[in-house]
Amino acid sequence: MDISGRPGARSDEAPARRGPTSVPPLASLERRHWRRTHGIGAPIRTLGDGRGGTDSDTPRAVAGGLQFVQVSAGDAHACGRTSSGVVHCWGHNASGQLGDGSRTGSDLPVTVDTDLAFGAVSAGNGHTCALARTDAHCWGDNEVGELGDGTQFGRTQPVLVHGNHTFLELGAGRNYTCALTLFNEAFCWGVNKDGQLGDNRRVADSAVPVKVVGGVVFVIPSPLTVGAFHTCAKGIGGGVSTAYCWGGNFSGELGDGSSGTDRDNPVPVVGGLGFVSLDAGGSHTCGVVPSGDAFCWGSNSFGELGDGDTGTDSATPVRVLDPP
Repeated sequence: MDISGRPGARSDEAPARRGPTSVPPLASLERRHWRRTHGIGAPIRTLGDGRGGTDSDTPRAVAGGLQFVQVSAGDAHACGRTSSGVVHCWGHNASGQLGDGSRTGSDLPVTVDTDLAFGAVSAGNGHTCALARTDAHCWGDNEVGELGDGTQFGRTQPVLVHGNHTFLELGAGRNYTCALTLFNEAFCWGVNKDGQLGDNRRVADSAVPVKVVGGVVFVIPSPLTVGAFHTCAKGIGGGVSTAYCWGGNFSGELGDGSSGTDRDNPVPVVGGLGFVSLDAGGSHTCGVVPSGDAFCWGSNSFGELGDGDTGTDSATPVRVLDPP
């Protein structure tokens, strides 16, 4: 998206890119990351292996010997959190999303410039957010308020999200962020063009957190997951306990049986499946049920639903097939 001609746009902002993928906490300590070629502009150094511009179709160890307990991959950058709460990021940095006080990209991990100890981190499109105790802090691009600090000024170091909320989980998407509170509520901030904020006001972006409406009581802890344009979390609404999703619904990624109809408040994923984990991609969503079976819904252009029917999207969950 070219924002150079938009009134009020900063000259140092980077064009927004579609399709961040959030990676949940992993069990092993050594982190590996690999990425396909995007074919846009200068080499994007997202592997963290010190070999900027060299893609890899197999995993490579992130350089530096760092021991991570969580990683999160954004569109063109990634971040990892150590057991002591220190966050390191690498990759594209035109908007300051690495958090090291600069806008210089790095093909090696750089330390986020703060004394805060983080308990979770999420890399979005051009911004990053993390939790320090129950406070949310964000840095990077802030074109539409995705940092939540009440401004639209980009930041190269963490800033506190407005509102004194008690957040327990958060996720960063494409120019917006969502989080769950101790009181089973969801709040979102940033762009709202496709209903991403879930507040029934699709046309109004917000630079501060706004409450997601609809009467859903979100389960804490919940597998909150934020995709490119949509969000899903486990909740209870109208006596139904299942996954609820809101935001963009281009290919059926909300799982409510519709496609092409965005939702500006949470809708239940059909089927009443009791998911124990959820993960949202660019235009699809997947979840795991207690039996260990995985179900996916949304775009299937590249076989991302795992149902053996590449090219056929699904607006309802389909079971991922077993390997042949």
